[in-house]
Amino acid sequence: MHPTVETPAAVEPKAAPAEPKSPWHWRHSFDQRFVGEQASVVEGLGPQPSEVARLGPTGGMQARARAGTQLSYSAADGFLRHAVAEMQVQLRYWDQPWAPQPATNNMLLRGRAELVTTAGQFTLGRSASVWGLGVLATDGGYDALQFGARQGENAVTRFGWAILPASLWHKGDPLQAFPLAIAVAYDAQSKDDLSGLPGDAATNRIAAILYRGKQLQTGAYMVRRGQTDADGLGLQATVVDGFVRWRQQSGPGWVEVAAEGLYGWGHTGWLKSPNQPDGLDLAQWGGVARVEVGRKRGALRLEAGGASGDALPLNGTLRSFRFASDYHVGLVMFSQAQRQLSAQAASNLGDPRYSGSAPAGVQRVATLGAVNQALYVHPVVRLQPYKNVAVLLGGVWARSPTDVADPFRSFLNGGKATGPRGAQSKRGLGMELDGAVECTAHLLEALVAVARVDAGVWFPGDAYDDAAGSPMAAVGVVQGQLQVRAEF
Repeated sequence: MHPTVETPAAVEPKAAPAEPKSPWHWRHSFDQRFVGEQASVVEGLGPQPSEVARLGPTGGMQARARAGTQLSYSAADGFLRHAVAEMQVQLRYWDQPWAPQPATNNMLLRGRAELVTTAGQFTLGRSASVWGLGVLATDGGYDALQFGARQGENAVTRFGWAILPASLWHKGDPLQAFPLAIAVAYDAQSKDDLSGLPGDAATNRIAAILYRGKQLQTGAYMVRRGQTDADGLGLQATVVDGFVRWRQQSGPGWVEVAAEGLYGWGHTGWLKSPNQPDGLDLAQWGGVARVEVGRKRGALRLEAGGASGDALPLNGTLRSFRFASDYHVGLVMFSQAQRQLSAQAASNLGDPRYSGSAPAGVQRVATLGAVNQALYVHPVVRLQPYKNVAVLLGGVWARSPTDVADPFRSFLNGGKATGPRGAQSKRGLGMELDGAVECTAHLLEALVAVARVDAGVWFPGDAYDDAAGSPMAAVGVVQGQLQVRAEF
């Protein structure tokens, strides 16, 4: 803030008539990000209990650049009220993969056109699939109260149509008059957590109703997913999801209450085996609820959530649900340790000494760092002691809703729920402590640089003990980010 000096008001000449405001707007963006990560040893087991798999220490480095442009048009009345054309491309030019995540290179993230008319809103092209709080689908955008770098590579090729009732009587943008939309869409899936392997082909058929008021947002969503892989095996699943978010702003402060819940069912040919030659049925649930309060210099969020578990894996019904991988809960437990342990389970299941040949689709056992098979509580506080400096402190306590069952270990023990290191009939996932420091510098009017360091340590619960009851060693992670953004 600069000091204000009062001076007598000058006599202003008569202003010239204002020039008509252009209905066209053109924006450009550029984003360069570097991420480096180092994690300590995660203690796993190979196919034989004597084959200790020391997963780590692991590290990864990534450099990516994104460039985008957006052209928009707005009209006060007439058939066409609003139009947007957008394109964004990504290049990963330096990538030491964070195992087991595969590296990607050139990618068209966005390439879409959107028209808002009196006949509804039409969307065609490549865009992100986003819904609710992001439990099922998220674009990986910035969340000031989550830890860790998000990939943000969810992309679909979509044709969508939304009915906007207010367009029948309101001139201008109908969503400003009455923010209700009833939508249907068809997606050809380009990339998400389930369709990232060579040969995958997926489609989504979507129906949704969404109300987006200034204080209240709520909606219901149904999607029918169809997918086949390179071997002709597939997935047919239906998910019903509902969310609500209420936010009250009062001066520099706010209060927000939000929740999202879903249930999914269907059938998949993945993971079929001689014991399950017809594949597996699906019956899964998940959700979150959170309360957030904040002011200009700080915010507090208390979140609780859950994802269904499966104490009897590969028994005919697959009950284990996982969140979208870009929905982060903490830094270590899910994003690092469980990701590596699930990749080890997939490798063990494919060991020819036990299976002869790997179960179909065994590589999909890996969680990619997503929240799965857990009930958790996750408090986070964000403090901003200076304008350009923020500090995050958080913790996670988690427990499985069912006995933790590693699919390979449980198979060896005749179907009895057995954890990844041999513990039986245990549910404790452990506790985690996290922290982060974020510094922002406004270099020019449209140029911003952000440097951030996240660190966390996870103390595993009894579900990760070995067969003799010895606990698993704590796991620590340090992650650094440097990002430069420009919008003009």
